[in-house]
Amino acid sequence: MKRFFIAGLPILLISATIVPAAKATSQMEQLTTFKSAEANRASTFQLTPFKLVYLAYQGYFLAQGIPSYATLISAHEFGTISAKDLVLSAFKANLLSEQTLTDLGYLSAVEDQLQALEVD
Repeated sequence: MKRFFIAGLPILLISATIVPAAKATSQMEQLTTFKSAEANRASTFQLTPFKLVYLAYQGYFLAQGIPSYATLISAHEFGTISAKDLVLSAFKANLLSEQTLTDLGYLSAVEDQLQALEVD
């Protein structure tokens, strides 16, 4: 009986190391597939209105002509920058889908967030 145990022990140890390695490979393939699916979905990625205004405030849309910090607040107060301008800039930066350009609820929420900056 001891001979069977001693002879079977290496087989048991080898199988214990092969199975987790096979599972890890499978999980890595799933992760890679998930990441490529996410990359293909980049054009439909949806920012919340709060995050959109926050990014604008931090200067993320300077290349699209949207000012940052106090200049953004002043531009909105004087009407030179609107929620529509900000949403259009995010669309051009491939951060919002085309549908958000005409989504009145989203535009209204962005406007509310821009107005909230003025209060502070």
